[in-house]
Amino acid sequence: MAFKYGSVESNGRILTWNGNSIAVSKINSVDVHYDKRTFPLIAVGFIIIGLLMLKGATIISLICIVIGGLWIYWWYNHRVFDYTVRLRTSSTEPFVLPFGNNVAAAVKVRDLIIHEIDILQ
Repeated sequence: MAFKYGSVESNGRILTWNGNSIAVSKINSVDVHYDKRTFPLIAVGFIIIGLLMLKGATIISLICIVIGGLWIYWWYNHRVFDYTVRLRTSSTEPFVLPFGNNVAAAVKVRDLIIHEIDILQ
């Protein structure tokens, strides 16, 4: 079965993307990988400083607490980023197909490649 999804294309035996190509029969495993942002400890510092200053400088302390809280909220909603599909073969380094923040496209391409491998076996 052949497919084309974005820049990734397969004719049933050869998988091509962005000028690269690999034989589907050579692929040992396919997975979606992502990077994670580290927890913003500075935001916790803002919250602690805001709580310590609460009795004296109320406005500044509330601003510190809000900034720290918003920073942690943003981190929680954006902690996973830079999705890639990794194709492992018998070579030492995996082939990487980058998808940025588009997790749906990365998962779809992974599923299509796994389907191609199943058909060939």
